[in-house]
Amino acid sequence: MNRREFMTWAGAGLLASSLPVALAACSSTVTSNASPSPGALPVPGATAEEGALRPIASLTDLKPGIPFEGKIDGKPFAISGDPKKPESIVAVNPTCTHNGCVVPWNAQSKQFVCPCHGASFDDSGKVLQGPAEKSLASYVIQVKDGKILTKA
Repeated sequence: MNRREFMTWAGAGLLASSLPVALAACSSTVTSNASPSPGALPVPGATAEEGALRPIASLTDLKPGIPFEGKIDGKPFAISGDPKKPESIVAVNPTCTHNGCVVPWNAQSKQFVCPCHGASFDDSGKVLQGPAEKSLASYVIQVKDGKILTKA
């Protein structure tokens, strides 16, 4: 084998051996051993194995009929319910399940109304009017010592 043939085979071997690594790096699939609750959104930074809870609001932030809105690591959330009845409190991701638009709360109609296609949801995320067919995704929450906590 001469030098030119050797370099051709070595180059082809190097390219072929790096192809799986390049494909894996381009993949958007992330695997996890955690098993989140159906419809729940994971909170970055907290792991299900640890059972980590993160405060996202306090009961004093809630006003009946007006969702408290904020962000968790850049993802929107809206919490609603009666602060005197912790079992009534829910937290949803106000991102429309039809087309992914962030759905603001409309104080007049007392609904989340999608600015993209007009879908509407009640304060607990249930679909009131299409085109969306699925409720807003919900966060798993817990109320403890006057704080509203979420876990992955």
